[in-house]
Amino acid sequence: MHVTKRGDRLFRAQGPGLAVALLVSIVAGGTAGYMAIEGWDAWDAFYMTIITVTTVGYREVHDLSFAGQAFTVALLLGGVGAALYTFTLLATVVVEGGLPGRL
Repeated sequence: MHVTKRGDRLFRAQGPGLAVALLVSIVAGGTAGYMAIEGWDAWDAFYMTIITVTTVGYREVHDLSFAGQAFTVALLLGGVGAALYTFTLLATVVVEGGLPGRL
């Protein structure tokens, strides 16, 4: 008989929630970063964050300073990684049929 530790069960149960929280924090941090670095309003900063993280890449909302360009590169690397991790994890849970048990 295999005994599962309470901590192990909690960690597995928080996997999808933790991944979504990571993605939400990337979007919030990206939005705040553009607001602070470029002085943009919240909507423009949020929109730029979303098109960066999703790699849609229409165009920049406004011209970027060098600091804004560097921030965009960091956001792209971290954000795309977090988005891929989140969507892959959620897809795996759905395909395995374990979503109700993990929520």
